[in-house]
Amino acid sequence: MTAWCAFLVFVLMTAPAAAESGIARIWKRTAALALEPVPPLALLRQRCGEDALCAGRVIARALGPRARIVRLRPPDTDAIRLVKVRPTITARRALSGGGLYVELRRFGIQALPELKAALAEGPFSRLVIDLRHNIGGDVARMLRLAAVFIGPRVKAVRLRTATGERWLDVPKPGWRVKARHIDVLVGPDTASSAELLAALLRRHAGARLLGARTFGKNWLVGAVPLAQGWALLVPSAIVSVPGERIGGGLSPDAPLPPEFAQ
Repeated sequence: MTAWCAFLVFVLMTAPAAAESGIARIWKRTAALALEPVPPLALLRQRCGEDALCAGRVIARALGPRARIVRLRPPDTDAIRLVKVRPTITARRALSGGGLYVELRRFGIQALPELKAALAEGPFSRLVIDLRHNIGGDVARMLRLAAVFIGPRVKAVRLRTATGERWLDVPKPGWRVKARHIDVLVGPDTASSAELLAALLRRHAGARLLGARTFGKNWLVGAVPLAQGWALLVPSAIVSVPGERIGGGLSPDAPLPPEFAQ
């Protein structure tokens, strides 16, 4: 878990909303979040009494390998600073014929300003976006990044939760990328919101996906506080881009060109 994710969940765990405590609170929150049915409260009490960690383990086993218990520690000053300064664009180089290659390793806090600076010399005949080592991150930042490539889109990403269906829109961008062709490099380490970005670019910007099948992480997790310093992560939504298949991994349009082999 990244320091930033740990910080977010730590805030959740220390928030004053937990008026109800113990096994009943854990069961109620998990039942509201989880896509799959959770064990009955009576069973948790029978097996665990009021032992919160025990209850979390019982629930995690019942929900399968996507659910897990994690140990959380409040991030120190260095960890918070690292999250703020880690770049989104980790490589940039010109390509022959007026093209440009950029590697996006994450969706950082300064993702949009970084991308705008990297593309300041455009328009480009070809833009290659490397997501092969991007394991995902903040979905809202990803959608703002997608907007500069595809413009505003209503109901661009679908979320299926335990209580029904909801949609995420791509917002109106403040500027647009100018590129004649877009290629997106993907592979087994391309996951989560990075897969969503690749799918959105193929669906709405005509981008080609080059490389190997992606990881296939088409679910979001919700955090349920347990005992102090521990949380239960449970699958809380299935995400999809209409017209694209993320579950099982995005299938590329063509193999990785030799010029990008590493």
